[in-house]
Order: sequence, then structure tokens, then C-alpha cells
Amino acid sequence: MVTKSITLKDVKINYIVIYKNKKNISIKINGNKELYVYAPIGISYDYIEELIKSKENWIIKNINKIHENNLNDETYIIYRGKKFLKIVEESIIDKIVVKDDLIIIRTKNTDLHYVDYLIKKWYLENANNVILNRVNTLSSKYNLLPSKVLIRNQKSRWGSCNSRKEIRLNWRLVLMPDYVMDYIIIHELCHLKHMNHSNSFWSLVYKLAPDFQVSKEWLKENGLSILQVN
Repeated sequence: MVTKSITLKDVKINYIVIYKNKKNISIKINGNKELYVYAPIGISYDYIEELIKSKENWIIKNINKIHENNLNDETYIIYRGKKFLKIVEESIIDKIVVKDDLIIIRTKNTDLHYVDYLIKKWYLENANNVILNRVNTLSSKYNLLPSKVLIRNQKSRWGSCNSRKEIRLNWRLVLMPDYVMDYIIIHELCHLKHMNHSNSFWSLVYKLAPDFQVSKEWLKENGLSILQVN
């Protein structure tokens, strides 16, 4: 792993090159506006830099989109695809309540860092409950049963499935609309049958989630911003 920098449209951008045993080069931007280049072993840095320059418009467009759609907003909290107005109230106990269009944080300590800690704790608790319940429901419905399901703080992916039939899901799924969360879960469940992205895999995804392209579009528009939520 090597960190380098390049200037695109007068903006200095750091990028990280990771060499892998693969055939093609891929470029990804995470929620923190960090650029990752995954390249086959042996590809030169000069070639990678030229490729990045050729993708200049796409890279700048997506970095700007992350900035515009920033969800780390002190005014609102996003939960299950909806923005709630954040209200902080002093209280003798710590408790978070969802009421209509409000999320009320009742806390004995109104310090900003402590409030952020409570919100993150609340997110993780809800992620474990909501996501695991959906996995249980969908896996039983389609008879696709993982050996284990783990909720993780993944920085650049929504989920993964390994040969041991263990599924890992990003806790940030709980920030998305339910139909998008379901698509990601179904996507990983389908990998229990097809450990690839072959036509057979996508045929199964389509069978179980016929409108999955709508979810993919939502992720294309909002995914980077969701990953930015800490």
C-alpha cells in the first residue's frame, strides 16, 4: 500500500495504491473523500496516474457530491432513509427518543462529544436489532441460511460473504431506506449460492429482489455520503 498525490482541476488529491492479484484496475472513493486505486501487481505508477487523470471529471464530481450531501450535520440525524431534526435536552438520564420528525437526545451531559457518543451508541444498538431481524426474516423466507452474521464498521463496503458462509454487514445499513437495506442483505445471501457476480448470481438477485436496480441507483446517489457518517 502506497500513498501518493495528484492535482486535478487545481485540487490536490491524495490517493492510495493497493496492489492485488487481479486483472483490472478499479478506483473507489470512500465517504471521507479518500481515493483508492486497486491495481494488478506490476502496473506502474505512471500508468495509474494517467488513468486517474482520464477519470478526472468523475473523481471531482463524486468528491463534490460527498461534500454537498454531507450527512454529518449537527442539525439532523439520518435513520432508515429519513432525516430527523435533532433536539438535545438536558436530563437526569441518557435516552434517545424518536417522535414524529424529531430525534430527541435526553442527556445528563450536553457536551457535543458526549452527545455524538450517545448517537453512535444508539445507531449501533439499532443496527444490531434492525439489521439482524431483517437478515433472519429474509434468510428464512428464501432458505438461504448463513452460518454467522456480523455487524461491522466497514469503511468502504456494505457487506461481504466468505466461503464459510459468514456474512458481514455494515452498521450503516440502518441509515438507509428499508428497501435498500433489504437489497444489500439479499445480495449477500445470494452469495451463499454463488460466490461470484456471474449471470447466475444476478439472476437469483433479480428473482428475489426484482426492483434491485432502484436500490442500486439510491446507493449510487447517496452511498458515499452514508459511508461518511461516523
